[in-house]
Amino acid sequence: MASWVKTTGSNIPEGALRAGYEEDGKQLFIARASMKGVLTPGKCGYHLEGARIPYDCKEQVVTNNELSFSPS
Repeated sequence: MASWVKTTGSNIPEGALRAGYEEDGKQLFIARASMKGVLTPGKCGYHLEGARIPYDCKEQVVTNNELSFSPS
């Protein structure tokens, strides 16, 4: 079972669940962040300055977020 770990910026801890790839092949991971009190899913990657969370019809950059994590 997956759990969530707090992180900041593009810090991706070992064991984070990869969700896919950008068109250029860069890895994406499952992220979530609180948007006006609602946990909202999004994406994060080594190449991004924070999680990208869809909110208010655009991607918001959130530096304090959580990543889906699979404990080993």
